[in-house]
Parts: sequence; C-alpha cells; structure tokens
Amino acid sequence: MSFKNMKLTNKIILGFSTVLLLIVGICAFSIVRISQINSSFKEVTQIDNKKCQLAYAMRGDIYATSLSIRNLGISSSPDYINSQKKIIDSKLSDYENKKNQLKKLIVTDAGKKAMKVIESNENVSLPLFNKAIAIGSASNVSTAELEDIFNQFKGLSEIADKI
Repeated sequence: MSFKNMKLTNKIILGFSTVLLLIVGICAFSIVRISQINSSFKEVTQIDNKKCQLAYAMRGDIYATSLSIRNLGISSSPDYINSQKKIIDSKLSDYENKKNQLKKLIVTDAGKKAMKVIESNENVSLPLFNKAIAIGSASNVSTAELEDIFNQFKGLSEIADKI
C-alpha cells in the first residue's frame, strides 16, 4: 500500500509515531551522554579533589612538624619537650598515612614522577628531622647548635613547596 492510498488516520498515526520514535531516540542518546558527563564530573570532583586535599594536608603535617622541632630547640621544659615529641610522631604518622592514600589515587605518569620526587626528598629530610629531634630534646642546647639545625632545614622549605 502506498502513502497516497492510505487513510488520513493512518497517515496521522504514522507521522506521530515517527516523531515519537525520533524523540525517544534523542532522549536515549541524551541520557547516555549525560551519564558520560556525570562520570567525568565525578572523577574530577571526587578523585582529583581528594588528591589536592591530601597534598595540602601533607604540607600542613610537614609545617606542624617543623614548628614542633623548632619548639623542641627553644624549650627547656621536659614536659613541653615530650608533648612536642608526641605532636611530631603524630604528624609524621599522619603524613605517612596521607602519602599512602595519595599513592593509591595517582595513576598518571606525571603524578607518579612527582611522587618519586617527594619520596626522594623524604630520604633527605627524615634523617635531618631525626637529628634535629635528638638535638632539640637535649636540655642544654646551645645557640650554635640551634643555628646548625635551622641551617640544615633551609632546604626543607623547598620540599614543602614541591608538595
């Protein structure tokens, strides 16, 4: 049967059903595309933001540790020194936990390269931290020893900047 010989009702039904099928097809395509955009958005907001939060928190832990090490050097109170040692231990532990979480989230080559730089800087800084803690924990630290500690830590500000 040709289109010319069809009844008007059948022509209208055919026309509306064609339009309806096109609308359903466009809706299906739109839903698929929106779900793709949503997954991309979710990756940016949930994964990349988490990486930034962890990096800033790691930087804060380094800063708090350096302040506590400074406080060790200028204090002579055993109770205060012990409280600062607890803070240092806590912040270094927090730093390690956050670093391990960050390692799990990094998948790009640039991110892995940056993590290797951070770890190589850690290998330089952790012995200095430990030396500073040992010297700062002594009850009779001289000014010359304090200057030696602070001079060793000048390079550590570069490490914190890289994080």
